[in-house]
Amino acid sequence: MSLFLSWLISSNDPIRAVDTVRLSLESCSAHWFAWVKYAGYAVALGCAMEAPETFVIIKRWCLLRFRDEDREENREERTSWFVPIAAIGLLIIVAGIVVETYAESKVSDNDALLRAHESDKITAAEGEAAAAVKQAGSAATSAKTAHDESDAAKTSSDDALKIAGGARREADTFERDIKSAKESSADANNKAAEAESHLASAYQAAAIAQAEVNRLKSPRSLVNIDKIIAALRDFKGTEYALGTSSDVEQIELTKELAAVLDKAGWVRKQPQQVPLNSLFIPLSAQGPADAIPPCIAIGIAAEAHVKNPSAEIGKTFETAPKELKAVLAFQAALWPNISPADPKNIEPLNLDPKAGEAPITICVGKKP
Repeated sequence: MSLFLSWLISSNDPIRAVDTVRLSLESCSAHWFAWVKYAGYAVALGCAMEAPETFVIIKRWCLLRFRDEDREENREERTSWFVPIAAIGLLIIVAGIVVETYAESKVSDNDALLRAHESDKITAAEGEAAAAVKQAGSAATSAKTAHDESDAAKTSSDDALKIAGGARREADTFERDIKSAKESSADANNKAAEAESHLASAYQAAAIAQAEVNRLKSPRSLVNIDKIIAALRDFKGTEYALGTSSDVEQIELTKELAAVLDKAGWVRKQPQQVPLNSLFIPLSAQGPADAIPPCIAIGIAAEAHVKNPSAEIGKTFETAPKELKAVLAFQAALWPNISPADPKNIEPLNLDPKAGEAPITICVGKKP
């Protein structure tokens, strides 16, 4: 079993029409989310820049409180850069909070537009399904009419044959009538066959449209839970971290996935520093809610943190590191056991040299 398993999974994707509106909204949402992240870094930087000035103020308070030393600032304190640095830090904090608030509102607006776009697609698919069903009903009526015409034509042909047998003197006239009746019967049969073909096509189109409507409406869920747990139990004790977003469908799938990993003996790690925009989700019946950092992905993305990713390319499954084996087993177990089935339910494997909260990071992204 090779490390190219994830590539084989993603290569089975059928040809699809590109949804430019959805891609544009997702790109815009990711852009504004990046601004939220950078604004959070700016706030942290501003707080750090205010620390020296705060230290100086506390030092003066201690001198007055415990030593009763009331003295003017000396020259070194008056020329110190602590005060302007603290002022700049305060401005950075204010700017960071303003940018973060504005960017979060933009992310929310884009998510709302994306949900509205998905709703429009569902409505359009339902309309196509209704039109296909109506077309199927019209085709069924046409087929019945054609069959009736065929039966009538066959009856006329039989009557003409009986008349020809009893009246030989008018054989030529009756022979022409019989030929005409047979031609009418053949035309009616052809019309009936054509109508039946249209009916079958209409039913097929209706079934395809209804299946797409069901796929868009149905939330993702895990099936064959026991098989997934059995496949992942070989890697019991594997540490991992979760990520998701505020979408209800993603949160429910995150809870279901966390329960499966708990039963398989995997160890979920909490972030050491909880981001301000983290979600607090109760993933277990006992204990407080877990802090889940946000992430952006389509489908379920798994990331392995390895020191030298290029050195792992080309290795076999047996010679790969334990964490990498666990990620590949995770993708292989989940891919056939997610409903509704979609080749994009699992993203290709990503190798990251940066150390994370755990050796493995699993992001439960949006439904493809």
